[in-house]
Amino acid sequence: MKTCAKYLLSIFVGIGLLSATALAMEKSLPNSSNKDIYSMAPVTNNGKKWRIAYYEGGPFTDYQQVFY
Repeated sequence: MKTCAKYLLSIFVGIGLLSATALAMEKSLPNSSNKDIYSMAPVTNNGKKWRIAYYEGGPFTDYQQVFY
């Protein structure tokens, strides 16, 4: 009986931790109150093309699959 209680307790604690994490993540997502911080509008580069660089500090075998 004690083993069953331990399993149930661990399940309830796990559900509680997952719920708390989900609520914390939901509050950090962009919404109507923080649109200025998390703007989804495209940003221009004053009419110039963007320049993007990739520096490989060592072997990266999945480069072709990840970067493209």
